[in-house]
Amino acid sequence: MLAVSNDSIEDHCAFAEKLGGLDFPHLADTEFKAINAYGVMNDKGTGCKRATFVVDRDGKLALVNRAYNVNEESHYKDVFDTLTRLP
Repeated sequence: MLAVSNDSIEDHCAFAEKLGGLDFPHLADTEFKAINAYGVMNDKGTGCKRATFVVDRDGKLALVNRAYNVNEESHYKDVFDTLTRLP
């Protein structure tokens, strides 16, 4: 798992600390390289939309959700179902 946003590394660290620590890396994409590569720039062009990508061991996208909603239970289910199917 990897979290990516245009927030600074300091913001990522503060967020992780607020949650009691997170056991996965965070990428501060302040130059929007990954955000643009994955097509998740927000409508204002100032940051990223919330999105989820599952990449398999071969580097292929197994799941793409460019409109991920943390309050939508089916989005969690899609991620877990996809991860379960991966070898």
